[in-house]
Amino acid sequence: MPATRPEGAADNPAMTDLPDSLCFLDGDYGPLREARVSVLDRGFIFGDGIYEVLPAYGGRVFRFAEHMARLERSLRELRIPNPFSPDEWLGIARRLIADQQTRGVHDQLVYIQITRGVAPRDHVMPPGLQPTVFAMANPMKLATPGNAPTAWPASPPMTFAGARPTSRPPACWAR
Repeated sequence: MPATRPEGAADNPAMTDLPDSLCFLDGDYGPLREARVSVLDRGFIFGDGIYEVLPAYGGRVFRFAEHMARLERSLRELRIPNPFSPDEWLGIARRLIADQQTRGVHDQLVYIQITRGVAPRDHVMPPGLQPTVFAMANPMKLATPGNAPTAWPASPPMTFAGARPTSRPPACWAR
């Protein structure tokens, strides 16, 4: 069956204008716009995975040890094996950061996504799955008054036992 795109996808710049930056997927480096993950990946099917974000300022990863401790703790909680040592993670991050620096980007966010891996669609996890590992670096875009959301869309009021919930954007969005 040929792959089809959702209606209107060809007109969506977010889907057609992916950057040609470098990414890391399952042990290989390649162009982001060519990266593909299986639709049977448990991260896609069940949200069965974790992510970590490493900020890098001027090409240097900020608080790397703390981010690695959180990544390790998250993986341990989900019982997903950590596929790399901290030194290997640092090497991956540095290579992605260096690629962005050649494009003139100095402050970046390195995104790491790790899922349990690919398996047949079932709630029972087969033993021995290989985690799917994806990483990429993006320019760091700081929120400004011009690009931060100012309000959430209105939602119908809900009541439960006389309580009325409210939703407000996090204060950090306005910073």
